[in-house]
Amino acid sequence: MRPTLLLTTGVLLLSGCKPHSDAPEDLDALYHYLWLNYDSGTDEDLLAAAANLDPLITEAGNGLLTGITEEEQATVDVRSGQDPAEATGWFVAGPLACAFDDTERLLYALDQEGLFEDALGKDSYEAYDRVYTSDIDAYVARETAFVTWTTTYTVQPVFSTYTAVISGSMRYVPEQDGVGPMVIQRSYLPDIATFEGDTEDFFEQDYQLDVVLPATDGAKHGYANWRDLKSAGLEDEDTGVQNLLIDGLETYYKNLDTVCAAGGF
Repeated sequence: MRPTLLLTTGVLLLSGCKPHSDAPEDLDALYHYLWLNYDSGTDEDLLAAAANLDPLITEAGNGLLTGITEEEQATVDVRSGQDPAEATGWFVAGPLACAFDDTERLLYALDQEGLFEDALGKDSYEAYDRVYTSDIDAYVARETAFVTWTTTYTVQPVFSTYTAVISGSMRYVPEQDGVGPMVIQRSYLPDIATFEGDTEDFFEQDYQLDVVLPATDGAKHGYANWRDLKSAGLEDEDTGVQNLLIDGLETYYKNLDTVCAAGGF
């Protein structure tokens, strides 16, 4: 399957919400806007972006994204010298049967490996461990808008086995004037992954963004990812690698409903 860019554009202004002057209207720009404003943007900024994003993910879609910028990279603490222009971007988006609240709880749950393995009947990791680095109880009680964690995992995607440490977090934006609520999950790779054995493969950059919006019969989910990697001798600029990764993202998106229906989180 070749990646196909979701070309639907337009703006849906939900009841009572006026778009912030800086909030873009097309899908690619919205992912970049949400990444850049994840920490510093006001709730109003993010909800204006949500109003513009909502109609763009009414149908399942996938495709390539423009590259992450130096300004966007500078919002997270990554290894010095990493060139963001080397990271290729892609996305998946679409509706979920899973309710908004359940999707949020699933995304911040600690035992991601166990939840997906129990629901899907297969193991995706050689090893997996996630620990909270801030107060999850305060987040759940809505006493704070953010929760943070660190994930360490080992995986063998093709031939090479590597271990990566990911810094993850989630921001909750409450409903205002009929728009929202929304959840944004942002994760990144602070340092390069460690590969086993003698290999020329590498995994040097990873920037991930999940966006969840409520829907009448479930939720809407958008996922953006920028990566700089080489696997099985092929780098992310290769069309075959891009197709493989987008297929993987499509599978992840489709599996969310299955894992959500299984519960246990």
